[in-house]
Parts: sequence; structure tokens; C-alpha cells
Amino acid sequence: MKRLICIFISCLLLFSCSNNSEKRKSIAEKSDTKLDSAKTESIILETVRENEKKAEQQNRIAERKRLRQEKHLQYLHIDSLGNKPIDYYLEHSEINELAIRFYNGEFLPSDNENTFNLLTVLNEKHEDIYPFYFHCLNSICMISDGALSEVLGNPCLKMVYNYPDYTFSYFKQNSTLFDKYTQFIGYELYFQNYGTSNVEISKSDFLNYLKENLNLADNEVQKLYNEFNDGIEQVKKNMED
Repeated sequence: MKRLICIFISCLLLFSCSNNSEKRKSIAEKSDTKLDSAKTESIILETVRENEKKAEQQNRIAERKRLRQEKHLQYLHIDSLGNKPIDYYLEHSEINELAIRFYNGEFLPSDNENTFNLLTVLNEKHEDIYPFYFHCLNSICMISDGALSEVLGNPCLKMVYNYPDYTFSYFKQNSTLFDKYTQFIGYELYFQNYGTSNVEISKSDFLNYLKENLNLADNEVQKLYNEFNDGIEQVKKNMED
């Protein structure tokens, strides 16, 4: 009889332990489920925040691009140039189509193939439409930054070399552009010393050519030439310091 009672009690204990184990397992599973649910909710919230940040960043980039384009077109679009209406240049039989596309705002200047091809076009020597090409190059210089600025030295140097009187006469009225040309050309001539520039003329030959072909009897031009020379030297000094 005692044996039966012991067996009965043992069974009750086993059942109780098993039941408690199941309860603990159920509680643990519910706890894990809550943790998983909380973790999932946290991941979802974090994803939403990240997407919102990306959307805000994209909107800021788009807005900067819009403002940049607006500013650029305000500078680029003019009614006349060199005592001639702008349509004279746009309708000229020899104007390059890429220059027209650029003027119409079909692409912004950047470190891309269209801009690089355009820079080659703008350096083509053309007695009838060079004021327009000079104007386009100036608009690129005014908003350039980063990688694009690094490739403007050679086009600016060629423009000044091809039309020294015209460019320096323009610089007399636009000191900001003069400073940009000085900087771009100064950097290009500096890197020429290290074989990393495709400029074909030496610094001394270039400056002597300008000296011979500018109207230095004009005091303003003489002053600009001296400032141009000094500016190029200053670029070299800054790079070497």
C-alpha cells in the first residue's frame, strides 16, 4: 500500500513539474514573441527614419541643383553680345550644336563628357562667334567647383592666348572673372612643371606672348597684366608652401 502511495505521489510531482515546465516554456515563448515584435517594430521605425533622411537629402540635392541651374542660366542668358543680338550667334551657320544645347540649359557644366567636349569646342578659334564661346566659358568658370575646376586651366589659357585684347578688355570690367582665370591658369602652369598638364606653351613664352600682343600703352591693361603675372606667381608660391 505504501508503495502505491509513493508511486501516486511521484506521478503527481512529475505531472506538476511537467506542467510548470510547460508554463515556463509558454511564458518564455510569449516573452520571445514580444521581444521579436519589439525588435521588428524598432527595425521598421529605423528604416522609416533612414528613408526620411534619404528623401530629405535627395530633396536638398535637387534644390541645390535647381538653384545652381537658375543662377547659371541667369548669368548665361543675355540679349546681346559684342554689339550683336544673341540670336546672331545662336543662328550662325558655323556654331557648334553642343554650344547651343549648353546655352539652352540642356545640361549643366560638370565633370562629365558633355562639358569636356564643350570645352574643346569653345577653344576653337573662330573670328565671328568667339565672343559667344568666351561667354560660355565664362559661365562655366563662374559656377565651377571640385573636379571641373581642375580642368579649366588649359581652356582658359587658350582663350586668353587666342584673343588677348578681347579677354583683357573684358577683364577690366569683371574683376571676379579675372581672378578666376588667373587662378585656373596659374594652377595649370604650376602643374606643367611636373608633367601633369597638357598645356603646350611654357609659362615664360605665354607671358611674353601676352606682353607682345596686349595694348600695354593702356594703363588699365598694363596694371591687369602685372596683376595677372603676380597672381600666377602667387599660385606657385601657395602650392609650394
